[in-house]
Amino acid sequence: MNRRAFVLGAAMVLLGNLVAIALRSFAEAAFLEVLDELLAAAQRAGTVRTDVGAAELKALLMVCKSTQEHGDGVADRVACVIVDGLRTMS
Repeated sequence: MNRRAFVLGAAMVLLGNLVAIALRSFAEAAFLEVLDELLAAAQRAGTVRTDVGAAELKALLMVCKSTQEHGDGVADRVACVIVDGLRTMS
């Protein structure tokens, strides 16, 4: 392989990686925006605590996802605890 082909190939790989990072960043921002809108609507309706933000909710969703590795029923029980904890105290 000649030097020019190598440099071109390396540049294409780098560009592909940069595009992938940009797309992940865009997708993350879009997800958090939608999550924030849904959370705000639930808070206005009085069904979700007002001291919880989109960042906390995303972290809780990650906890739910990680519990799937711990056997039958664990994910469901953890999700129930999280949902109960998000409810307003009325």
